[in-house]
Amino acid sequence: MIDTTKNILVLAAIKGELAAFIEPLNTKTATLCGIDYYIDELIGGNKVYCVLCGAGKATSSAIAAAFIAQKDFNIGFVINTGTAGSLDKKLNKGDIVVGTDYCQHDYDITGLFSDFKVGQMFGKEDVFDLVPDSLIKSLPTGEGVHFGTIISGDRFIDKAVGIDGCRPLAVDMESAAIAHICYNVFNVPFVSVRAITDSADGNAHEDWKTLHARLSFAAAKYSKQIIETLYSNFK
Repeated sequence: MIDTTKNILVLAAIKGELAAFIEPLNTKTATLCGIDYYIDELIGGNKVYCVLCGAGKATSSAIAAAFIAQKDFNIGFVINTGTAGSLDKKLNKGDIVVGTDYCQHDYDITGLFSDFKVGQMFGKEDVFDLVPDSLIKSLPTGEGVHFGTIISGDRFIDKAVGIDGCRPLAVDMESAAIAHICYNVFNVPFVSVRAITDSADGNAHEDWKTLHARLSFAAAKYSKQIIETLYSNFK
């Protein structure tokens, strides 16, 4: 479960996604390794570190690791806020998907090791990085909020993609990589919050361009609801 004596790291891949989160907050700006970040201090003393982590698995997970590794930041919970494509017909544009488990759909070493599965990494027995049930059960619910699998890879998806034996709700380019860093390297709780902008089909590029700016605020709003639920001192 969340250690509410520690601080929060909020990551967003694109400027508009980060701006949607920090816009109403009273933030201060600082720099770590040339990376600008924003700090909001909660009433009870907890801090929220807000960082532009960049698009794609490598940059986002590296920046996540850099901030979690700063001992004086005392990060105890990580949220990735942003947008994603739907892989489930029950989802509508504007719905929120909260990841309960994560997998990298483009991580594939089955050509070398036949006993591995697509998405399974060295040192792991399972394909997925799982969010503890206790954390998921503590998160706010509501109309248009869905909990399920998010898969990630280093390309924008505009056609069907999946993992054997899995029915993912959404696909993006960062969540699964950040989840791997949080759960397997630092043992820090993590959730990704994604507003659905498109159906990961032939129209995905245009749908994303049209809806991304507005729906970034929907993801940010729910991300703040998570903090409000878990940290009673967040206003």
